[in-house]
Amino acid sequence: MPNKKLHLVIESVYKKSGKMRVWLLIMIIIFAYSCSKKQKVYRHLESGTEWLIEVIYYKNQDVFTEYLNNGIDFIDENRCGLPIRIFRNKETGEIDWKLVKKQRRNHGNTGWILIQKENTFFIKFYTNDEILKDTFQVRFYFENGLNKMDLFNEKTYIKLSKCSLIREKPFSLE
Repeated sequence: MPNKKLHLVIESVYKKSGKMRVWLLIMIIIFAYSCSKKQKVYRHLESGTEWLIEVIYYKNQDVFTEYLNNGIDFIDENRCGLPIRIFRNKETGEIDWKLVKKQRRNHGNTGWILIQKENTFFIKFYTNDEILKDTFQVRFYFENGLNKMDLFNEKTYIKLSKCSLIREKPFSLE
């Protein structure tokens, strides 16, 4: 019964030192609990496997074929590899390979940050890609034996599955 133990700790602190220390103890516990959730999400994202894009919609249009690859690799707490976008010349419709090569050189050096607001997580990518340059709400779930993640906002919806060689257990923040 962890709640009973926590209650006893708070009660003993209150008896010994008053309300101010009890509030301080409660704030420390809440902060520690929220940090541990964020660290759990970081570890799940950065587990050494790539997240494969199954579906990507931008402004209600399927843009999956606008990318050369379909993976997001969360390298560490501030770098990731995003899919390489195919840029076409507006006049000819031909692929602009100079822009594609430039993007490829930057692959793995894209910035990202995990944001926590209460029990909701968001990912913000720092990139020049108009579709991915945004903040996305994150939703984790388990489907067909795979850990999945949805990234979404008012313009974009991305469904990803974790590419893993080992059978994984469902991810949970609890």
